[in-house]
Amino acid sequence: MALVKIAAHELALDKPTGFRVYSAAGKLLLSEGHLLRSETQLERLLTNGAFREDNPRGANPDKSCTGHAALLSTASDTTPRANAASAVVTCFPVMPTSVEVFHLSPSGSADVSFRADYVGAVKDRALLVIAPDSAAMLQPGAELEAKVICGREVYSFHTRVAGRDTLFPGVISLDYPAEVRKRTIRQHLRLQTHMSARLIRNDVVATGFDAEVLNIGANGIGFFLPDTTLERGEHFKLALRLKVDRRNHALMLNCIARNVAPLKGGMKVGAEFGALTDDVRSVVQRHIFELATGASQ
Repeated sequence: MALVKIAAHELALDKPTGFRVYSAAGKLLLSEGHLLRSETQLERLLTNGAFREDNPRGANPDKSCTGHAALLSTASDTTPRANAASAVVTCFPVMPTSVEVFHLSPSGSADVSFRADYVGAVKDRALLVIAPDSAAMLQPGAELEAKVICGREVYSFHTRVAGRDTLFPGVISLDYPAEVRKRTIRQHLRLQTHMSARLIRNDVVATGFDAEVLNIGANGIGFFLPDTTLERGEHFKLALRLKVDRRNHALMLNCIARNVAPLKGGMKVGAEFGALTDDVRSVVQRHIFELATGASQ
């Protein structure tokens, strides 16, 4: 009996298995149709290694496929699986842009500035942003100075308003910059993400405040606070779950607020990690690696 290792997506809680589960030595662990009701049992199976028969009884291969067809990789197998995930109706995904801040100011008027939301770029032709309605100076032909924070660097360049979109109000086209100046402001890369967290302030006896994580790096984290504020230099804790190896790990991160800025509906905070245990730091680093490579999706 040939056995193959079971992938993590083939096992799920409260869902009957479509096959028998064996140990590496071939010992039967779970019968077909067994319901996994314990997350601990599921993690133990995936950690120790669980196997199933290479050709489950439910499969019905085409006997006419012989010769070279038998050498085809299982990666090209399109036989429907009993536990394959069915398609669901959802929203179109918001693609990451990696741009955290897009800051604009009229040329020669550094005291007047505003933030814009970066939409995207048409290479060598235009940059697309959404500007606030109050930015009346953004008329076609207006000269602007831009500062953009992306990853570890801040980019500065001169641009010009090329035009306003008549179909989508607020969308503005800027000239593609001919020359960009770059300056490194961070030791570690920050990656955009989106997850919920709980902020626990040291001076407040409460269950915590809602926070929305916007980016994360090896030595810090950025998030949005809708219901409370922080002072620069304030120490606090951030409770959240980071996905590693397709499992969520509950963490409590010690943080120090380094940058605070009011934002519509709340406050945006950039924080540095305080003292982290080796285990917590390992989870953070592995999560960042999976986030950067797309393995966490």
